[in-house]
Amino acid sequence: MYTSATLLAVAAFATSAFAQSTENTTGTSLTINTGSVDSVVRQSWCLAQTNSCPILCGGQASPNTCDPTTLQYSCTCTNGNMPNISNYDQTVPSFICTEYIKECVASHPNDLQGITNCRSIVCGKANVSAL
Repeated sequence: MYTSATLLAVAAFATSAFAQSTENTTGTSLTINTGSVDSVVRQSWCLAQTNSCPILCGGQASPNTCDPTTLQYSCTCTNGNMPNISNYDQTVPSFICTEYIKECVASHPNDLQGITNCRSIVCGKANVSAL
């Protein structure tokens, strides 16, 4: 018989096992452990993603999905186009990029060059609502 503490530990491990990667605006692959991001934050990232997609598509998108556990998303315009959302703020790629920089800086304590390299990464910052 499993105790609730054991089940909680297994659930926490399962959540932390997901990794998600994206490319920043220069095409560099960035990977984070989605389990290191609070579930409420991941949900807000997905909400922003699904709100941004139709704007980038000029009105409608389908499919327009985002899984807050894995941060896997789909953004396809109804005309079949797939916008390059990594250039825009309020999208999963921009959130992953920002989190990557945060984790990168934290992993280089007392290493000015490492921190400088982390902070030189460019994330998408174009304003979706300005379209």
